[in-house]
Amino acid sequence: MIAAGYKADINLIDMEALALPPPVLVQDLPAQRSRLLRTPRGIRLTIKPGTVTFEDAQWTGKNSRPTDTRRARQSRTMIDLIVRGGLIYDGSGKEPYDADVAVEGGRITAIGQVQARAREEIDARDHIVTPGFIDIHSHYDGHVTWENRLSPSSMHGVTTVVMGNCGVGYAPCRRTDRRQLIELMEGVEDLPELVMSAGLPWAVGARDMSIANMVKAKSER
Repeated sequence: MIAAGYKADINLIDMEALALPPPVLVQDLPAQRSRLLRTPRGIRLTIKPGTVTFEDAQWTGKNSRPTDTRRARQSRTMIDLIVRGGLIYDGSGKEPYDADVAVEGGRITAIGQVQARAREEIDARDHIVTPGFIDIHSHYDGHVTWENRLSPSSMHGVTTVVMGNCGVGYAPCRRTDRRQLIELMEGVEDLPELVMSAGLPWAVGARDMSIANMVKAKSER
């Protein structure tokens, strides 16, 4: 949602330029394996939360930061970020409207005609402004251990992913069950065995991903 108090996960999209070119073969998986990626056009910026993490579907080199609720509540003459003049699709289902979106401490603090100035201002005229997209069905369970941006979803404006779908995942897993789990994921999800064998760390720190050790690690926090 784009609403006051919500995390500032936001996309700026140029609908006139929006397109999905043919896929390109890239070699970025463990064991030097390749995959096909499709890089969209028209998704100008992805903001998460309050930090521009992607520009024209390319990582900016900046990572999202935890939200700071105390900063978001403070009244400041110079706030962190303002997205100005975009057509807001706020995620509620109501009709879109033109407005500015102000962000402080990673959270949306105001929507409307924002008079204050910001450290960073983004001209969103001729763009639609949407909440960050949610990928509700993914199998990034292994991918997240070797690549922290979860491409290609993040390139397409996704700011949140749901993992562990279809009742399968990599953790917790006993040492003796690793091979069986890799074979299952290779068959069911069409994930290359070599990529999983080379890429999965199978550990949380020095602890194996067993049920007993996962429970122990949680109890020690």
